[in-house]
Amino acid sequence: MSNCVPLHSWGVVYQESICYSRGYECLYCGWELYKAAKEGNVAIVKNIVGFSTNIPLRTTKENVIGIVILECPQCFEKFCFHATTDYVELARQYCERWPKS
Repeated sequence: MSNCVPLHSWGVVYQESICYSRGYECLYCGWELYKAAKEGNVAIVKNIVGFSTNIPLRTTKENVIGIVILECPQCFEKFCFHATTDYVELARQYCERWPKS
């Protein structure tokens, strides 16, 4: 990662009660993360409420370095998905909640 700040868990960390979403959408109301992407980089990271370096869910994706937890802006339920290096770099740059140290 290009950012010198060590990567660590913060905020809401993964728990089994948080639904995993392969499709990057809220499983409760159907809100879709990537439809928000039309509004720019800030839109796809502004709902992040936590990150976990623990990766208990299996994946075949490459470059997965953790799990991102989002709070749906419509129904306020939490869901998560695997975070790649690229997504985490984007989140570190644009997510106001992401720890700077």
